[in-house]
Amino acid sequence: MVIQTWRQTLWGYDQTHITPCDKGWVSYITKFRDKPDFGSSIDWLNCHNPH
Repeated sequence: MVIQTWRQTLWGYDQTHITPCDKGWVSYITKFRDKPDFGSSIDWLNCHNPH
């Protein structure tokens, strides 16, 4: 699903390299501490939900 969605972006092309990440990185990248408004810290213009 990630590769299929990536290819639907304007810059995705056929270059994909996906590796599993650890829970520490996921916790860091999604932390609320430094985000006063979590919703506005997401790049909604470049998000695509195919469903």
